[in-house]
Amino acid sequence: MIRLTCRFLALLVVFNVLVVDVDATTNFTISGNLLCPHRFDYYILLVEKDSVTGDDIFNDSQSPGHTPGKSSSFKSTGTLFSDVLFGNDEYEVAVQIVHNCCDPLKPYRNLEVFVGNFKNEDVHYKKDIGSVQIHNQGEPTTAPIGKRRRPSNQKKL
Repeated sequence: MIRLTCRFLALLVVFNVLVVDVDATTNFTISGNLLCPHRFDYYILLVEKDSVTGDDIFNDSQSPGHTPGKSSSFKSTGTLFSDVLFGNDEYEVAVQIVHNCCDPLKPYRNLEVFVGNFKNEDVHYKKDIGSVQIHNQGEPTTAPIGKRRRPSNQKKL
């Protein structure tokens, strides 16, 4: 009986040490401008880099985009909740840009741009990453982009 009580108390102490106040809600608005020499499709993912539990995608939507020109501005928002449980009081935030601004058109590319380290606290961070040249940049990916579009060299029927 004493052993069982000691185990229970030990677990209770460990649980109290590990459990922290998880009320911190950190909001992000990340914006920028994508540059390409021709029209392109893309979508944006906000990623919290984490070596312990793996990377987490946290934006509110994939922020898809299509531009008939050579540049496109984007704005993506997301929310992260406390990461202190794993001993980390900072978020490492990156933007993943999945795009078809490449020659040849396929495979599409996944370009990751590190945004920065942000304190884990109740605040709304706003960061503009500036202009990013995406032409032929990033790792090849099989991720789909948007809907099927008619190639520009085909005539409309």
